[in-house]
Amino acid sequence: MPIPLRTALARAVFIACTLCTYLRHPRLVLQFIGRLGYLPHICNPRTKHEKLLWRKIFDRNPLFPVLADKLAVREVVAARCPKLRFADVLWVGGSAAEMPADLIKPGVIIKTNNGSGRNIVVRETPADLGAIRDRVGEWLRKPYDAKNGEWPYRLIQPRAFIERQLEADAGNEFVDLSCHVAGGRCLLVNIDRDAKQEQETVGLFDADGRRLTARVREGRWRKPYPELPADFRPPANLSRAVDYALRLAGPSDYLRVDFMSTGESLTFCECTLFPIGGFSVISGGVDEQIAAAWDLRGAWFMTEQQPGLLGLYAWLWRRYGHDVRRASTAGS
Repeated sequence: MPIPLRTALARAVFIACTLCTYLRHPRLVLQFIGRLGYLPHICNPRTKHEKLLWRKIFDRNPLFPVLADKLAVREVVAARCPKLRFADVLWVGGSAAEMPADLIKPGVIIKTNNGSGRNIVVRETPADLGAIRDRVGEWLRKPYDAKNGEWPYRLIQPRAFIERQLEADAGNEFVDLSCHVAGGRCLLVNIDRDAKQEQETVGLFDADGRRLTARVREGRWRKPYPELPADFRPPANLSRAVDYALRLAGPSDYLRVDFMSTGESLTFCECTLFPIGGFSVISGGVDEQIAAAWDLRGAWFMTEQQPGLLGLYAWLWRRYGHDVRRASTAGS
């Protein structure tokens, strides 16, 4: 069946825009190819990863820097989910040298608000104050998004803070619950035990706690994370985490909301806009489900007036984007 002229013209515009985007952002394009193994359709994105790259380049939602800021996001959480728990913050400051020495002891975690994985769990007494302050000072000076194009971190006023370490309820263990919300639905919950440690294990579940056969990895070429034991059961507060995630995501087109479960207790951790820097690969058709549920017509870029050529592109995509995608799929 021949493609309608208006659809063909729109596709030509999207291809031209994509080529221009390649020229403007060659590092991000080459990184995408290197991590995922294919050339991205940036301006008419279809896959989850193409949409994450599109978000990096186009969607300057003013709420994103707030969601990415580990301190500022607490105000959003408190407004939308006033009963949701936070870890106690004992100190906040703009300089590593100002961190109170008497607080740097076992039982606390030292963090900065402007990146992911920037955490120091204090395990020894006395702590190596010099090494800790040097590391935190580097985090405060160095933008986190330098490699992956995660632009919201550039707009965060860097702050260091000291947080009281959570304690697990008696007879229970710590697990991280990460809820992926798109199109008003929680499509996936990945549960991590010993997150960001050598012994980390991961299991993937649906919103009702049923185990999925899917696996997650960093990019296309790496091995999947080791799996949780086959007899692992999600914590009882999984359904509460899903409910909170839906309320926190609100009208967002796609958002991952992370919690810490310590048995009966559930604590908010952070909101994640670019899982694993935009290179989280989930098998078993899950990435395809996320891509299908993630409707870019609900993105800030598409709903707010954009200037000049960006406005023309947004109008064309809202009007013809789905027709072009269907025509491209039919012809592939």
